[in-house]
Amino acid sequence: MEADVTPLPDEPLPFEVSKVVASLYSEYRKSIFKVTSIYHASRQTTSAPDSDAEAAKAEYEISKTQAQLTVEEGNFWDTVAALFDSRVDLQPIDGISPSDMLTTLTKKSFLLSEIYKRSSRPPTSQQYNESKELIKAMGVTCIDTEGAVEAEAVAASLVLNGHADYVASEDTDVLIYEAPLVRNITNRREPLTVVSGADVRTMLQLTRDMYIDFALLLGTDFSQRIKNIGPARALKFIRTYGSIEKMIESEKKYSSSLAQEEYLQQVDAGRSVFQTLPPVPQAIFQREKADEVQTNFLMGKYGLASELEDYWEHALEGNYFNDNPSGM
Repeated sequence: MEADVTPLPDEPLPFEVSKVVASLYSEYRKSIFKVTSIYHASRQTTSAPDSDAEAAKAEYEISKTQAQLTVEEGNFWDTVAALFDSRVDLQPIDGISPSDMLTTLTKKSFLLSEIYKRSSRPPTSQQYNESKELIKAMGVTCIDTEGAVEAEAVAASLVLNGHADYVASEDTDVLIYEAPLVRNITNRREPLTVVSGADVRTMLQLTRDMYIDFALLLGTDFSQRIKNIGPARALKFIRTYGSIEKMIESEKKYSSSLAQEEYLQQVDAGRSVFQTLPPVPQAIFQREKADEVQTNFLMGKYGLASELEDYWEHALEGNYFNDNPSGM
């Protein structure tokens, strides 16, 4: 398929237009090395500890997309250059004209910038409060923890004490408490994954203390990961030596980037956390009563009315896809 290409006039482009085009091309050239560096760096971070694995994976996916966009932008500039050289027989790439290439690039760049914006803007305290207000209206108990207590630890305590069935989280530290974990609950593209922390420990054939040290060796919210020690090597070391201290004493080749004393302090702190479940909050016994009228009101108040079952007739009203059908 060939696209019609309108030849450029013989007269030179106005100075201002030429200046803008030259500036854009210069920015593109400068961005190549930067994007390539970010892409390769993000590939290396995908071997990060479990606590950072999801963030590293997301960063890698974004960087991969950015690298692909850079390649496509290069194809666009090659096409533009060919327009100015009569010696070049211009053949649109994959049958796409330069104007269509530019339109596609613009749309992809906008979507990528929106992803970056969302990832760099965590929920505000107001959004947390609005979420809690809505959850309570639905009849779901909302617990605010006090003191230096991890939310995953409290959730694991609720499950292990029989007040809930699963912990829904992306933080695999939950597995160290041996509670069942549900992942991908907010991901519409991936299936739910259920992992039992108790089953993991049993299959690894580790005692409770060894299991905690195995996790700490791989890196947790409380301990730094030791370079070049992955899951297989960590399991081998813990089975062989029984503890992190004995492993460090015998395996001189592997050491933390921290001073040994500081690293072992992290290990001790992590052990203390994972060996002790926080008490069940009293708020769990104060059951909330569902209020459908209030729920519907809050859904409308916070712009979520289209998610209501009774709202299906109006679900696609307005500019649902945020596009411009008249321009197609």
